[in-house]
Amino acid sequence: MCRVDRARLQEEIRRLNRRMVAASDPQPAAAAGGPVACLSGHMIDRPGRKVPRFPPSSEGSVSRLLDRLLEDAAPEAGCSSAASGADLLFLEALARRGCESHVVLPFSRELFLRTSVEGVEGPPWAARFEEALGRAASIEVINPWVTEPAAEDFDTANLAIVRWSLARAIQSRGSVMPIAVWDGHPGDGAGGTAEFVALWIELGHRVRIVTP
Repeated sequence: MCRVDRARLQEEIRRLNRRMVAASDPQPAAAAGGPVACLSGHMIDRPGRKVPRFPPSSEGSVSRLLDRLLEDAAPEAGCSSAASGADLLFLEALARRGCESHVVLPFSRELFLRTSVEGVEGPPWAARFEEALGRAASIEVINPWVTEPAAEDFDTANLAIVRWSLARAIQSRGSVMPIAVWDGHPGDGAGGTAEFVALWIELGHRVRIVTP
């Protein structure tokens, strides 16, 4: 089976962004929804990582900064993946506000749990993963048949997060609020937070950066 066509997904994103921009005339307050928040960010560093990026000691400060961003913006919904670290902290922050959440997984739940949740220090991330997915209004699995993950799978998931956020903002007559938990450096491979930030900037949107 072929993976989802990223070029087609990128074109759909640009088409949705043009629609949202074209419909961005001021609306009556009663008609306009709150922003749609979406996030990409680093996983908590695994033991032995040579160059620290998101050390476990930063979990509390990142969580508080995400709480503050969501408190100020009052989003109507949020979308992210569900890896240990930034993703799960974001989903938990949405839950504390009673916000609807949508989760995107690049491949099956079981494979994602092994590759992107387990094996890091700190609280029981696997349990937090299951709780976050249990709260989600919807879960989108991009390539459920994949058995050998590739960097492009994570890139495709980021694109799907962007697509969902734009489509939801158009539906709710709101706006988008991209957030990145990012150290400001290129990632370990394709499909990382740096590419997520670059895409939103290319589309003409401000990205809120949280430094871990």
